[in-house]
Amino acid sequence: MRNGHRIILTLISSGALLAACSTSRTESPPDTVSVTTTSNPITTTTQPEGLRAFATQLQNAVTTDLERDPQLRAEIVQIRVRGNNLSAAAGIGDPQTGTPINPSASFRIASVTKTFVAAATLKLIEVDRFGVDDSIEPLIPTSLNEALTRGGYQPRIITVRQLLTHTSGIVDFTFGPGLDYVGQVMADPQRVWTRQDQVDLAMLGEPVAPPGTTYHYSDTGYALLGAIIEQATGDDLGASLRSLLDYEGLGLNHTYLELIEPAPEGQSPRAHQFFGELDTFDWSPTIDLFGGGGLVSTLDDLLNFFTALHEGNVFSSESSLELMHAIPETNTDVRVPGDPTPYAAGAGIFRSDLNGVTCWSHEGFWGVRVGYCPELDSGFALSISQATRSVEYNPELVGTVIAEAMTTRSR
Repeated sequence: MRNGHRIILTLISSGALLAACSTSRTESPPDTVSVTTTSNPITTTTQPEGLRAFATQLQNAVTTDLERDPQLRAEIVQIRVRGNNLSAAAGIGDPQTGTPINPSASFRIASVTKTFVAAATLKLIEVDRFGVDDSIEPLIPTSLNEALTRGGYQPRIITVRQLLTHTSGIVDFTFGPGLDYVGQVMADPQRVWTRQDQVDLAMLGEPVAPPGTTYHYSDTGYALLGAIIEQATGDDLGASLRSLLDYEGLGLNHTYLELIEPAPEGQSPRAHQFFGELDTFDWSPTIDLFGGGGLVSTLDDLLNFFTALHEGNVFSSESSLELMHAIPETNTDVRVPGDPTPYAAGAGIFRSDLNGVTCWSHEGFWGVRVGYCPELDSGFALSISQATRSVEYNPELVGTVIAEAMTTRSR
C-alpha cells in the first residue's frame, strides 16, 4: 500500500521547526531495540515476526538521527501493527547520571494532552452535562468570564464546539502576537502559573476573529475547556480525565497529570526534554498544565489511547467519535509552518488524507507525535525530547521505516 506509506511519512515529517542552535557532541549515543506483543486488552495479538524484520532498520534510523543532529539528546519510537509492537531508543534519558533512555520512558506529552481533554469533554456531552453548541458562559467560573469580557470577547456567543476545534477566535496565550509567553517562561522557568494567569495574559492581545469564522490554534481555548471539565465534574482536571476516560480500563497505566496527580507506582523515570541547549526537566509544569498540556505519559500508553479511540473503546456512542472527527469548513486546509502539506483540524485531533488513506494524529511541543491509521489498524508514537531541531534533522529516516512497517504488515 504505497498510498499508506506516503501518508504516514507525511504525518511524521510534519511539524513546526523552531529556530535551532548548533552544538557539538562527540559521544556515541547508546541504543536499545525490542520487539514485543502488547498486553493491552483492547487490541488483538498476532505473531510479531513481520515487525521483527524492521528492528535493525528502525534502530539504525534512530541512532543516525542523533548522530546527524547535535540538538537531539534522545529519541524513542514505537510502532504498533495489529497489536504487535516494535520499539527503539537511542541517547541519554538523564544527562546528569548518563543513564541511557529506554523505550518505556515517561515524558511530558505537551499538546497531545488536547486529544485527551477533547475526548473527556465529549464524554461529558454524552451524559448531557452540556451540549457541544452550548455557550461557554455558564460553564466556566465567573473570573474567567470577566477576563474574557475585559479582553473584548462575548462568552455568551462562544460555544464548546468552537473551543474544541480552535475556532473560538480567542488568541493563543503561548504564541499570540506581542504576548511573549515563551520569553516570560525562559526568564523565570520556576514561576508557578495559574489558569487565570494564562487567560489574563491572552486578554492583553487582540481577538483573532469573531467566533466560528476562522481557525486559530489556541492553548487559551483548551485552558477554558479544562475549566469546563472541572466545573462539570466538581473535581480537578487530573482526576476528571482519569475517571471520564477510564485510564485503568484502557491500559493507561503510566499516564498522569503532572503536579496534580502523583506519578503511578512503578513509573519509569521521566526523560529530560530540551529547548535548544536548555534542559527543561525542572521547569514548572504549570507552564503547560491546565488543558492545553500537562499530561505525562509513555509511548505505549499513547498508542493504547489512540487505538482505543478508534476501536470504539472510549465513547459510548459512535456519534461521539464522529463529532471528534468532524471538520468545520474553516479547518479543512490547516497548514503547519514550514510544511506545505494540508491537514484538517477536528476536535483535539488532526486528519491527514492521501489517496484514500486517512490517519489521525496530534503532536506536542517537545518533539512528541502520535498517530493512528484505522484502515491499517496501525499506529506510531515517538519523542525526540527536543523542542528545536537543526537543519540536519531528517524526520524521513524514521518515518520511512515506520511507513514500511505499518503498510507491509497491512497488505
